Amino acid sequence: MISYISPVSLSTLAISKDLEANGFSVPQAQILAETIVEATESDNKNLVTKDYLKAEIGEVKTEIASVRSELKTEISEVRAEIKDLRSEFKGDIAALDTKLETKTAGLENKIAGLETRMIKWMVGLHLATLFATLSLLSGLIYVLLKAFIPQP
Repeated sequence: MISYISPVSLSTLAISKDLEANGFSVPQAQILAETIVEATESDNKNLVTKDYLKAEIGEVKTEIASVRSELKTEISEVRAEIKDLRSEFKGDIAALDTKLETKTAGLENKIAGLETRMIKWMVGLHLATLFATLSLLSGLIYVLLKAFIPQP
């Protein structure tokens, strides 16, 4: 409930007499006195007491303290959530690292197996070439021996 300051009672008659005593005509004094009283009364309707203001300020301070407390709680909750997410992300990253290392090791093993197969194939190819060459040489030697060495 708003506690207004009680308006000061101004007497239009007293104001009018003071104005007349200072040179205003009766009609001027009366109109001016009424205007002063109306203006003062309308201004007084908008005034409140110090106690009312103190009470309102107290309520605002209480509300601010409540909001501050709620914000601190929410900030703590957000920080805890961020901490949980960091832990979760670290776990996810570690799992991805492990998976990547496993796949890399698997690829390295496949490459090593392919290298071994390629080396075996190359050795086999060289041996086949060597045996083919030896076979041709032995055939050539046989033909040459037969041609140059008379047979009995």
